[in-house]
Amino acid sequence: MAATVEMQEHLEAMSFDVQGALAEIRTPTLVLHRRDDQLARFEAGQHYARRIPGARFVPLEGEPHHPWIGDCQSVLTPVLEFICQHDQTRTGAA
Repeated sequence: MAATVEMQEHLEAMSFDVQGALAEIRTPTLVLHRRDDQLARFEAGQHYARRIPGARFVPLEGEPHHPWIGDCQSVLTPVLEFICQHDQTRTGAA
């Protein structure tokens, strides 16, 4: 909504091919995807999670693409759990 019409057209035309890099990711990775995402197919989230070693996939209900729209608690809860789990693993806490 903050972009000009011209800029929005450029943004919509952009695409990124990250397929070759997915298997190289070595950081703990959490992939969240809403089942009825209006911008990206649900299968795309599953695809990324399968190709990133050790990634955790969390399906979410709803259709908004942006995490701050709709049920943001369904995004915050798994993110916080993921961060806390990996922080405890890193620091050696139980």
